[in-house]
Amino acid sequence: MAEVLMALANCIADVDFSVKFKVKDQEKVKDQLLKEAVKNSAKRAEILAEAAGVKLGKIQDINYNWGEINVYSNFSLSRRRMESMDLMAKEVGEGIEPDEIETSDTVTIRWELVS
Repeated sequence: MAEVLMALANCIADVDFSVKFKVKDQEKVKDQLLKEAVKNSAKRAEILAEAAGVKLGKIQDINYNWGEINVYSNFSLSRRRMESMDLMAKEVGEGIEPDEIETSDTVTIRWELVS
């Protein structure tokens, strides 16, 4: 990667590029995200039920949007940015680290309320 960055930094064209870092086991991350979404939903529902003076009963319905979840991080750099950062391409190539991956998912759970 350092060699490619060096070539980009030294070419006469004004080059912009980006690198995309992907999570190796995306399904594992998606599954964990769903588990956390359900736990969070249950916790919030219990708080709301307690505040209303009722208890949660059986789950009546679970609604989940089966849309695509992005599990990757981007890194963008231009030659101008490298020059303004006063970095050599080799230093950049060796020091590229992805940003934290931030993703979310939504699960809607409807419970029976018991008084």
